[in-house]
Amino acid sequence: MQYDDGDFEEGVTEVNVKVVGENGGEEERKREEEEMGKRKIREKQRKAKKDAAKDMPFTFRPPPTTMEALDELVAEHCGSGEDVCTLVKRIHESNSVLVDKER
Repeated sequence: MQYDDGDFEEGVTEVNVKVVGENGGEEERKREEEEMGKRKIREKQRKAKKDAAKDMPFTFRPPPTTMEALDELVAEHCGSGEDVCTLVKRIHESNSVLVDKER
């Protein structure tokens, strides 16, 4: 097999040679950089979700009385379905008639 730069190898078939694009593998480097950027973003999102879970209050006074109010709380404090379940559970527990001694 003869290469573009004049090199020659015997016993090598073209099937076993990886063709490099015109830009010398720059596409692959760009793809790797994009993938690394995506990984960093996902890692930041995971960290933000953990921080949001830590910052979610245990009591909600007054409790949300409309769907819009509940939507606002979900948007502010929740990053996953599990967080939404935790939020609803905390609202229910902190505003239950059985534990409310003020009434």
